[in-house]
Order: sequence, then C-alpha cells, then structure tokens
Amino acid sequence: MVVVLLAGAGTAHAQKVLVFSKTAGFRHDSIPQGITAIKAIGEANNFAVDATEDASAFTAANLDQYDAVIWLSTTGDVLSDAQQVAFEAYIKAGGGYVGVHAAADTEYSWPWYGQLVGAYFNSHPANQNADVRVTDRSHPSTSHLPLVWNRHDEWYNYRESPTGKVHVLANLDELSYSPGSGAMGADHPIAWCHAFQGGRSWYTGMGHTQDSYADPAFRQHLAGGIRWAAGYAAGDCSVPPPQPCAATTDEFDGMSLGCQWSIVRSTNQHTVGGGVLQVPTARGDLYGSGGDAPNLILQKAPSGAWEATTKVTIDAQAGSQQAGLILYADDDNYVKAVLLARSPTERFMEIVQEIGGSPRYDAALDRLAIPADFPKTFHVRLAQANGTVTASGSADGLTWQPIGRPGNASSFSTPRVGLTAVTNDPAQVTNASFDYFRLVGGGGPDATAPTVTAAPDGIPTQAGAYLNKATVTLAATDLGSGVAKVEYALGDGAFATYSGPITVTATGPVRYRATDKAGNTSAAATLDVTIAAVPTCAPVTPEPGFRALYDGTIPSLGDWTMAGPGGFQPRAGECVIDAWGGMGLLWYAKQQLVSPYTIRAEWRIYGDDDNSGVFIGFPDPFDDPWKPVAEGYEIQIDPTDGDPSRTTGGVYSFRAADAAARALALKPHGQWNVMEVQVVDQLITIRLNGVKINEYTSPHPERDPSAGYFGIQNDGAGADVSYRSVQVATPTPTATVTPTATPTATATATATPTRTATPTPTPTPTATATPTATPLGSIATATPIPAPAPQPPAATPAPKPSYTLTGVPARVSHARFAKRGLDLRLRSSVATTAAARVLVSARDARRLGVKSRVLARGTVKLAANTLERATLKPSRRLRKVTVTATLTVSVGTETLTKRVVLRG
Repeated sequence: MVVVLLAGAGTAHAQKVLVFSKTAGFRHDSIPQGITAIKAIGEANNFAVDATEDASAFTAANLDQYDAVIWLSTTGDVLSDAQQVAFEAYIKAGGGYVGVHAAADTEYSWPWYGQLVGAYFNSHPANQNADVRVTDRSHPSTSHLPLVWNRHDEWYNYRESPTGKVHVLANLDELSYSPGSGAMGADHPIAWCHAFQGGRSWYTGMGHTQDSYADPAFRQHLAGGIRWAAGYAAGDCSVPPPQPCAATTDEFDGMSLGCQWSIVRSTNQHTVGGGVLQVPTARGDLYGSGGDAPNLILQKAPSGAWEATTKVTIDAQAGSQQAGLILYADDDNYVKAVLLARSPTERFMEIVQEIGGSPRYDAALDRLAIPADFPKTFHVRLAQANGTVTASGSADGLTWQPIGRPGNASSFSTPRVGLTAVTNDPAQVTNASFDYFRLVGGGGPDATAPTVTAAPDGIPTQAGAYLNKATVTLAATDLGSGVAKVEYALGDGAFATYSGPITVTATGPVRYRATDKAGNTSAAATLDVTIAAVPTCAPVTPEPGFRALYDGTIPSLGDWTMAGPGGFQPRAGECVIDAWGGMGLLWYAKQQLVSPYTIRAEWRIYGDDDNSGVFIGFPDPFDDPWKPVAEGYEIQIDPTDGDPSRTTGGVYSFRAADAAARALALKPHGQWNVMEVQVVDQLITIRLNGVKINEYTSPHPERDPSAGYFGIQNDGAGADVSYRSVQVATPTPTATVTPTATPTATATATATPTRTATPTPTPTPTATATPTATPLGSIATATPIPAPAPQPPAATPAPKPSYTLTGVPARVSHARFAKRGLDLRLRSSVATTAAARVLVSARDARRLGVKSRVLARGTVKLAANTLERATLKPSRRLRKVTVTATLTVSVGTETLTKRVVLRG
C-alpha cells in the first residue's frame, strides 16, 4: 500500500500536478499510456492530474496551482524564453520537477534546464533487457525494488554521468546488455534526484515502452518519484561526496578493471590478472562514417594537457590485426595510434584521425615504418595539448619516434582515452596483452618549456617549394601547466601571437616558440619555407560560356589544394603545370559543381606509361586521395592499361571509351588534347578534341556525379602529364565549332599578349537527365555565339554576391525528418536559384537501407535580399539509425554546408 503524505505547510490549493508532454523532436508512442498511468496514480494517491501539450500553460499564475510538473518524454525546444523564465521562477519558489525518459532529450540550448534534469541524452542501443542495480532502497521511488531489477526498455546513454551532482537512485549494469557506442561504463546512473535552487528534481531514464506503464513495479517507481517531487512524500536526495574514480594510471594489478573504465561494444572476453589486461582482437573497424569496433576500453580524458602510454604485446600477422591507444569521442570522431599487420612482412605503426565520419589518412604521411625484426612487445604513446594530438612509438620505451601527422581533437565533446585491439578478419583473431596504461599531466612545479611543431601545407613542387603560398600550422604541447600562448615571426619580423594557420607568400624563415602558464618559453625554432618562382604568363582566354579555374598562371591555382602525396609544378619555358609524385589529387576546393556542368581540361602526356585523370562528383576528401576513387568517378588518361575501361576516355573501371572514335580524335604524345566531361544528372558524356568517345549513366548510389568536387590526378613517379588549362561551364554553354588551333604560349620574362587555349566544341544538354545523345565518334556543332554588343564601362564594379545559410538544426529525429523535412533559410544579395541536397556517406546510406547517398534534394528560388525558407523531405523511407548528414547548398559560385545529426 502506498503511503500518502500531505503537502507541506503553506499549500493554499488542493494537491495537483501537471503532466507536460509537448514534443518538438521524436515523439514517443507511449505518451498516451504514460498520461493514463499518471492519472491512475493520482487517483490512488489523492492528488489531481492535469495534462497538456500547450506551452502557454507555463505562466507564473498558472504554474502556482501545481505541486510538481511532470515532463513526460518531451523532446526538443518546447518553451519560449518567457515560458522558461516562468518555469525557473516556479522551481525557485519550491516547485517540483519530474523528468521521464526523453525529458533528458529536451532543451539542449537552455543550460539551466540541463542542470535541473541532471544529464542530457547522448545515444541508445536497441530495446533490450538489462539489470538495473538499485543503490538507494529507502527512497519512495525505489524502496519497493529488488537490489537487481531486470526489465525491458530503451536504455539511454547520457552525454556525461551526473554522479557527484545528483543523488543516484539506480545504476545500469552495462555487462548485462549491449550499451552501444555511447557506453558509460561502471558509472551509468538511470534514476536520480536532487534538491535544486529551492525546488526538487526527480528523473528516471525508463519509460520508453508502452508496456512500462502497465508494469506495477515501474508504476510504483514513477509514483514514488512524483510524490517526492511534489512534496507529498519524504526522501533523502542529498548528494554524497564524489567517489575517487577519476581518469588515472592502471597497472592492471587486480582481477578486474577499475571503476574509471568503460567498454564500448564489449564482447565480455577481456581478462585482468597477473598485471596484464588481455583483450582478444575481435572483428570490427571504425574507419569511415559509423563503426563497429568492439572492446574499446576507455576512461574519461583529463582536462588540460596529458600524455598516455601503454606497453602491449601482440603477435600481429595478418587481417589488419592491430593494438594500441585511442582518443575517442564517438565512432565518427577519434584519433588512434596502433601497430597494424596486413601480412607477416607488412607491419607498420600508424595514426588515423576521423572527424565527423570523414577519415584523414595518407599512408605516405601517417605511417611509421618498422623493421622486420621489430619486437612483438612494444610501446605506444598519445599526447594531447590544446586539442592537438601527437602519436609516437617505441621498441623499448626509451627511444621514441613520431608516428605520422598530428591529429586534431579540438572539436571532440567529452572524449575518452584508452586501449584498442581489433582485426578486420574474423579468421585472424589473436590476443593483445597490455602491461599498463599510464596517464600523466599536470601536478608539481612546472620548469619545462613547451614543445612546438610546425607543419607546412600547400601545392608542393618536387624541389620542396610551394606554388603561390604555403600554410604553416603550429602545435604546442605542455604537460605541466599548459600552453599559455604560441608565437611566430616571418623572417626577421617581430613575434606575433599565433591564432591559426599562417599563410606564407614569400620565401623565408618562419620562426616560432611557445610559452606555458608557468612562464617557461621554448627556444625559437625555424622552418624555412620556399615559394616557387612564378613564370610570367598571360592567362588563357576561356571558351565562350566557360570560366577558367586554372588559366595557365600560377596565381589562378589559389583556390586549389592537394590531397595526398606529390604535387604539381611549373614547366620551364611554358605556361603549364606538370604532375610529379603521387598518387595524389589537385582539387578545386572553393566550390562543388552541381548538374548540369562541363569540365574542360587541356592535357598532354609524353609516353605510353604516363597516367592521369579528371575526377568528378566526390565529397570533400580532406587529405585522403582515395576518397574520390571510392565515392567519385575518374575519367582516365592512360594510353596502355590492360583494362580498356582504364584507358584514355574511360570511366575508370566502369565503361571503356569507343576505341575507334578515340583513335580518330586522339593527338600523338607531346601534343595537346582537350578532354570535356559533361554531366547532366547521372549521365556522363566524354568528348576528346570535340569528338564524343564515351557516355555512361551512373547506376551506383554511392557515387553521384551530379554534385561534388572535381580535380586532376598526379599518379606517381614516371606518370608524366602536363595541364595547360582547366575550365568549367555551369550550366553547360552552347557549343562552338572548333577553329584552327593557336600556337602554345611560352613563358617569358616580360608580359605577353593574352593567349587563347585550343577550343573544342561543347554540347548543349537538355534539361532532363537523358539529353539527346550525339553518336559516338561524331563532332558536336552548333551556331557560334555572336560577339556581344559593346557596353559602356561601369562607374564602379558590381559588388560580389553574398549568401547566408541559417535555421538548420544541429539534430533532427527521423520521425520529424520524414514528416516535416529539414528546414533551412537562405538569403542572397542577388536574385538567383540555389540547389540543396542532404547527403550521407555511402556506408551510412547502406545503414539507412537506401541505395543513394542523396536523402533529399530541392531547389530554392531566391529574391534579392529576402530571407527564403525551404524544406527538404526524404524521397524514401529510412531505417532509424543515428547518422551524420551534410546539407550542401550550391548557389552562385559558392557551396554552403551544415552538418546535421539524424537521430534514430
């Protein structure tokens, strides 16, 4: 029998509570059952229950009649600013708050509410049974429960544990179920209470399912929480002193992991004993969006600068068996340093970085080669300072070598650090044995200056110079007091405070140093940067309707960037660039192209073994040249590959060019050829020197040529190719008849007249995805474009158009996306039309159960200086899994992007 206690003295109204169940995100189908159950609880315990989804009920006068307000699986932003003020005043005046389940998935932008509820939602696995371990059997909400309460529900992981801030009533035992990628470990509260700013707050993470509200034990749990929050029942909700469970060194001397550890996707096969943690290399991987790597053994990363070291033994032989350290925010945001084996003779150490599901990995830049006799027992170290993560490896723990490039964890939210041991091949399972995990940082007088590194980037020449400019990124580490400031100076200039990558446009030294918070300053180090000499060249005159994104001059490469090894450099005596090294990709980073468009590249090779290609339709590759290979299309330049689809004019590995048409059109080695790649929706048409040699309609949902970046390839030593211009038409212009070719321009020491690139015909597409095809081998012709009438010069140049994208939520539930779509707001300074798409990676498309990476698309007509609202709705049903999508809006010559989490 439930004991009824009357409200405290001074209550001027009958006992009554308010149920509030408004949702602005995912809506739980158990809300009606919850309201019915709460009304029955009220009837049995002599208090009245009102229920509403109208936020206008949140006024001071109206709230005053209620002893508690029950937030029943609310989601999203549900109160206005004025309503928030009224509710805060209500709590401060002694009111009660009850949060049920998704109440923790509510009002993320209202910090006061986050403190009231205790913790915000992070993720959840599939519904399943789990053990709830009751820690307080005196509170009215848990006094009836057994010590271990096994029940079926949807189990929330929270962004951080509220332990230490609230009175924990019950914890989840993560060893009793599969908690998913957001696992919290041994410290996983699921019900709690606390006094808050004069009021009372009680929360339960249970109550997702309809069956919960018919379960007598859960109903009594809910009844006790309501009665305590409303002041009808007594209960101790004092917050005990926090337990010592901070991030710390572990020598693995006990028989189990300490409370500081949590395990993501535990297989429950790890053992601790004899001073060793042993973990089997179960199958799984994190690379790319999503991830399923098991047995990530983690503890909360400390604040400030720190250094983690482990000693590990693994007989890694094949199947990407690997072991080492990882800094982990979630499956799409991490930095790991491991020893990995692809075969007994191919072993190396590597650092892998992933941000937002996009990996940054280059074998040439991110691996540390190890000798064949490198021991099976070795050491790995990760160091973090100011968001920069460096990795190093050692055979003996004394002599250390850096592993690859530094990673960047500045965007990671509440990251954890720890150990990883996996394989990609379930037939290649072995054991990784960790002798210790040692964590240092802070503490004691700091007498050591910071260490500083400098990393240059740009379009490199083979001699080590950079075209146009180089960007230099500085990273400082201090494991004592922390870095206070980083400074740099160009040449002999004065030192200035470093705030981001430095742009260097002239040859000379870059000096740099760092000072820690204890006042220790490092000795100034120097990085010599060379900017390549720029030949004097007149720019190519673009074909009618085209614009030259590389016009033969080095300054026109200012918006291009390199992914991967190698680069491009000027050719002596000519206004062209030559590829060197590789495999890499020079890609135009300023704008994505949206169908219809045509790319026109002038290229020249010198022998049968030379190789290059034009890539289209790929997402931002960051530093990974293999991403365009996997998610875009390459139009090949290679005269002799054994696979016809990998020879000149072929859509690499998918469609060979018409060999006879190509033979008629192709000019000999040493002469200039013009490749035109026309894209209309999924149709790719390829012309060589005006002759149509290939046509291909993309059937691959993971590759979408209709939108994406484009670039030109440098394919390795000996694969020589030159480019004279790269031009783009958007939309594709009217074709012109090929005139007589003009001579190739040469570089001179003085200005030369404007030169004209060899023009070729450009077809006019229809407005649909299947334009009228020109037969292969024919030359496209059309009426030449007349010369425009002369125009008087403008008094002042027209201002550059500007565009803004706002109103895009950072998170949206699948239910809302399916029903109401994704909202966005666009403003343009000129009248124009924008193309918008919601994209996911190919891997996430498969997880969502769809073939196309494009989940939604649409066009937005924009009036000048008017804020236009648009909504993108998915074109097909999606599985309810949490993924990160990218909203891209192409307008004018710009591409605007926003990341959006679709929550399952």
